[in-house]
Amino acid sequence: MNTTLARHRVLATVLAMLGVPAIGAQASEIRLAQGPSPMPPFVQGCTSESVAMPQRIADCTKLIAAVPANLREKAYLARGHAYRDGGDLAHAINDYSMAIKLAPQDKEALYSRGYVLHDKREFDRAIADYTAAIAIDRNDADTFYGRALSFQAKGDLDHAIADYTMVIRLKPNFANAYNNRAVAYRKKGDMAEANNDAAAYARLSHKGD
Repeated sequence: MNTTLARHRVLATVLAMLGVPAIGAQASEIRLAQGPSPMPPFVQGCTSESVAMPQRIADCTKLIAAVPANLREKAYLARGHAYRDGGDLAHAINDYSMAIKLAPQDKEALYSRGYVLHDKREFDRAIADYTAAIAIDRNDADTFYGRALSFQAKGDLDHAIADYTMVIRLKPNFANAYNNRAVAYRKKGDMAEANNDAAAYARLSHKGD
């Protein structure tokens, strides 16, 4: 899942719960409608990459305290993103885990924890989180891609290839899926399939030139 889009979804949810309407949620921006009350500054601070990390964490902590208990999961998710962006993976995992405890069916929280666990090279745990997210939504190419990377990193090439194939089925122009599947095929000694995927990767990459 695009991390900027995920961050905007959190912000849109938080704005709604604080009574500040949002319109036009995009991957690149959120345009705010005129609301009856100003947005508390810590809301924007919690989700903004331009805010210095200590302040961003502090703003997210204020947000956790401010939101209603039944919606606190989104605030933990936002602080988890902040910790992840700052490289504090242990605290990111803690906040994602709290979000999952509060909302076990939150696909984004499961995906996000899997993403960080992969970065920590805890591939089996990452795969478990990605698998749980896939059980909620089998049409998310990014989650299949994340799981494929974890399978490939631990040397499970057959499962990696199967997941890259699913990614390509869901998102046919995802060039990196072809490239990584080519690498997996090559390691298995299947040069014909590796060459086919390498050619597809080259073709799709050139489209972006």
